[in-house]
Amino acid sequence: MKVYSLKWAAALVALQATFGTSAHAATPANNSFSDISYVTNDKMVAIQEAVRQGLLSGDPQGTFRPAATLTRQELAVLLVRALKLDPISSSSTFKDVQSKQFAAPYIEAAQKAGLLSGDGLGNFRPNDSVTREELAAVFVRAVGGVNAEGGSSILPKDQSSVSQWAAGAVDKALRLGLIDIHDSKLNPTGEVKREDIAPFLLDIFKTQEQTATINSVDGDIVTIDNVPYLIEGKLKELIGNSNKDALKGAILKFNSRNRNVDGLQQLEIVQKDVVLNTNGLPESSLLRISGDGVQIKGDTKGIIELKNGVSNIQLNGNVNHLTVNSGSDVSIKGTGTIGELKVANANAKVTLNPNFKVETIKLPKDISVSQVIQNYNEVQKQIGQIQSADGTVQKTTTVTSSSVTFSSGGGTSTNSVTNHAPGVTTGFTDITLSTADEPKKINLENSFTDVDGDTLTYTAESSVTNVATVSVNGSQLTLTPVSAGTTKITVTANDGKGGTINSQFNVTITPVISEAVNHAPTVETSISNATAGVADGIKTVSLAGVFADEDSDVLTCTATSTNAGVATVVVNGSDLKITPVNAGAATITVTADDGNGGTVDTQFNVTITPMIPEAVNHAPIVETSISNVTIGVADGIKTVSLAGVFADEDSDALTYTATSTDTGVVIVAVNGSDLKIKPVNAGTTTITVTANDGKGGTVDTQFNVRITPVIPEALNHAPTVNTSISNVTTGAADGIKTVSLAGVFADEDSDALTFTATSTDTGVVTVAVNGSDLKITPVNAVTATITVTANDGKGGTVDTQFNVTITPVIPEAVNHAPTVETSISNVTTGVADGIKTVSLAGVFADEDSDVLTYTATSTNAGVATVAVNGSDLKITPVNAGTVTITVTANDGKGGTVDTNFTLTVTPLPAVNHAPVVQSTINDVSTEAGAMDTTIGLASTFADEDLDLLTYSAGSSDPGVATVTVTSDQLSITPLVVGSTTVTVTADDGKGGTVQTTFQVTVVEKRGLFFSELAWGEGDSMMQIIELYNAGFEELDASKIRIERSDSGNSIEISQNAGASISGGATFVIGETMYFGDAHVDYFMDMGFYNDDSAPVTLSLYYDNQLIDTAVFQPHTTIARQSDVTHGNAGHYEASEWFDEGIDYTDNIGIFNSEAP
Repeated sequence: MKVYSLKWAAALVALQATFGTSAHAATPANNSFSDISYVTNDKMVAIQEAVRQGLLSGDPQGTFRPAATLTRQELAVLLVRALKLDPISSSSTFKDVQSKQFAAPYIEAAQKAGLLSGDGLGNFRPNDSVTREELAAVFVRAVGGVNAEGGSSILPKDQSSVSQWAAGAVDKALRLGLIDIHDSKLNPTGEVKREDIAPFLLDIFKTQEQTATINSVDGDIVTIDNVPYLIEGKLKELIGNSNKDALKGAILKFNSRNRNVDGLQQLEIVQKDVVLNTNGLPESSLLRISGDGVQIKGDTKGIIELKNGVSNIQLNGNVNHLTVNSGSDVSIKGTGTIGELKVANANAKVTLNPNFKVETIKLPKDISVSQVIQNYNEVQKQIGQIQSADGTVQKTTTVTSSSVTFSSGGGTSTNSVTNHAPGVTTGFTDITLSTADEPKKINLENSFTDVDGDTLTYTAESSVTNVATVSVNGSQLTLTPVSAGTTKITVTANDGKGGTINSQFNVTITPVISEAVNHAPTVETSISNATAGVADGIKTVSLAGVFADEDSDVLTCTATSTNAGVATVVVNGSDLKITPVNAGAATITVTADDGNGGTVDTQFNVTITPMIPEAVNHAPIVETSISNVTIGVADGIKTVSLAGVFADEDSDALTYTATSTDTGVVIVAVNGSDLKIKPVNAGTTTITVTANDGKGGTVDTQFNVRITPVIPEALNHAPTVNTSISNVTTGAADGIKTVSLAGVFADEDSDALTFTATSTDTGVVTVAVNGSDLKITPVNAVTATITVTANDGKGGTVDTQFNVTITPVIPEAVNHAPTVETSISNVTTGVADGIKTVSLAGVFADEDSDVLTYTATSTNAGVATVAVNGSDLKITPVNAGTVTITVTANDGKGGTVDTNFTLTVTPLPAVNHAPVVQSTINDVSTEAGAMDTTIGLASTFADEDLDLLTYSAGSSDPGVATVTVTSDQLSITPLVVGSTTVTVTADDGKGGTVQTTFQVTVVEKRGLFFSELAWGEGDSMMQIIELYNAGFEELDASKIRIERSDSGNSIEISQNAGASISGGATFVIGETMYFGDAHVDYFMDMGFYNDDSAPVTLSLYYDNQLIDTAVFQPHTTIARQSDVTHGNAGHYEASEWFDEGIDYTDNIGIFNSEAP
């Protein structure tokens, strides 16, 4: 057994006391430092806040040492903490820094992050003081402003005192507001004191959400509420010089981090008649428009909101969501597509440019579309659907407004008016000014609102008037700095009717900080020759350690290339960036400058190898056009092969898709290289087939498909005489007599017949045919024979004869019109059933026994056509549907009568195809008690008829695992160790089913758990927590969190550490102050040694799931039994643990479990 004891070294105590023990955790502020009474109030407030945030602390004697100069190692610790970097516990890079020094991990982290470097001789000079120009350079690197180009230049009076190496960094720091000046002087070589650093840390290294106003935009720097911020990434396209005019006075809600705009949530444009390019606008952000006449260019994936008062806007691009909150006339001009147009104000009157397409319009409650869209009739066809406030969706139709008046019953009602207190629209953000700043003016109108429209008056007061005073003139608040410190400003809005509301913000006034000094370099390490490909992109060579400077001056480096046609070079901080241009060789010269006239050069060669040409993708082409297709509605699915239609020069494997312009006529789908065409109804549609080579190349081809109705074909049959024409007797004075030829002839093919007639003696009678009527004109009293010929137009004819006798004038009889004797029953027939015959015999009667002729009509010839052959009605189905048939009886003497019946034509019966298994389901292996496994079934099955499938599943052994199906998702719940067969069934709802099976294996639960806990005795800093992964998969250590019952900070592994735990491996977490020999994978400040009076219950979480519970015993080592494979969530199982004794560490990092 090994016993470990550690005594604190005096130096370690001093350094630890200076900066505290927690890397990132906030600690209670020490407000009773014995030596800060003389410090100005603003610095005292900043020191206390920095202590509270865990950035600074005093020493064990209760002093802070505010007048002491800040050292390089202290600055390294502060930077790492402020930027929340992970200290790097490894061998020291520098000769004058020992690995066991408290600051060593912080110095390594700062060096790796490019914040601080050595002197080129391998030294860090940890105890050297930090000058103000060095601090400026470090701050520029820390906020990522090395390449910043925008912002307003500030030239201090002592600019000539700035070292040459620091000139660029100081200029950027001043433009970014990272370093302050007093009396127009920077004091670049002045030493930074401990009391000075706290305000810088709190001002620069903070993350917060805020709502503020843009003052100006200059390149990559935007000034917001008089504070400069860096703009990076895609956001530079939006907040940049191209939009600087539109962004003046814009109100934005954003996240700021280390003086960078880190995320934009809302942007309000207040300027009128400006152009805003929305490139770079985040998809999740809200764009508000309160200025009139704004022109927006580019697509907007987020939400655009038009505020009240906006009457004109021009949109040139597509907009996902547009909300109109204006209660007046709004004209939306431009062109593009609006996904959703939400009219939120019932009083809005919107005029849409007809060039716009709107997919959905959402209406206010009880408002119709024509009430808010002024030109609705003009743009109706451009609108996809309309959604009412209750969620009802309707397709667009022509809407005619009507006026409705509601009566209140004749009474007069009197409503009392309730006053509403004002509200806060935009909260104030905290403000930091210096004692040398001019008074700051704030417009209060945008910060408050009153729903009653009352005129608001404002008052304001400062909690500490010797720090800052406030005054209000109308709606303008003036804030005047007095002395360093912090005060709270309370602003009150009053509506004059008893309603008031307050809003507060903090104001920090910083003092004018004073100023400090500097020396020359050598080549410490040569730069190796480099080789890169011409297409490899920028190559980075680190200059850290290449140069040294005896005076520890911060060096700036420049570089030149002997052949810029081969490679160009530029220095970014401590990195040399090499950009290949063409194949060849060049010599690179790197110069280090200490800013005091001392320089040194080093050279190396760069060889650029030629680029190997990449293959250029060629889009596929149409090799052979697809012929137009004509098929019958009852012909079933037709397959068209796409083989040979397309060709690809690169021999890429092509995939195909197809669309139909009218799915009510044809549905199409692609299966491999076959195009499936499914007829739906008679009509014509265009099919577009697209070939895709998978590399961005596509080509389309089109052809037409015509679907014909079911029309039976027939051979021509000559007409026949169906009924002989009776002999006719008429008087010589009776005038023209009409004999109907309807029913005289019949045609089996229902051909339309034409008639001609002749008389044997035109001196007795003449004849003529008009349609189906034979006109007989008496001439003289005698007899003649009439011959009538029927012709079907297809070569078939037939004759019939009858006699006409002309008698002298005989008095006429009175004619009676025919009547309906029996109604015709409604008829149902199939679209493919062919011609149906309905007999008209007995349907009509005629009191005069006149010979009746019949005609018939259909209300929709697209559903069915009708024809009369003698006393038979012939019905020919065309398409499925319902029509009304009207039959007319005519007695030939002016008497007619009609009867109606309904004809229903039913569609063709569909042939069902059972679904098939498209892809099998892989076998599943899971742990007993683990989370459910979910498998999507949509791609497992396919249905040729495109039927909607439903799914069910069963387990052969539900004691091992159960299965459930929700929609197309199969869920497997593992219960105990074992194996079961799962059968999944797909049902098309039309009698077609198919099944597939797979195996589910449930294995023993294995996971992460506490395996050993060691707590040292006495003043030993040994607190060790060992974890063991008994599972099969590698675990991400950054998902580990250990909660503790002693109200200490939770124990978490930084994501930046990149740590993981392999299956069958341990992970050991050790106290930062522990310097023993036991194996430790990750050091952090746990601080269990602060109170060793009682055990601490530890709760282990992985990915926010509680997985184990253990008890950390003071002054002993306990270990888990070797047969444990997983933790106990929510309870401590003492029987699984055994005591290994005091300060025992031999088995740390080793757990004798059954390997997974």
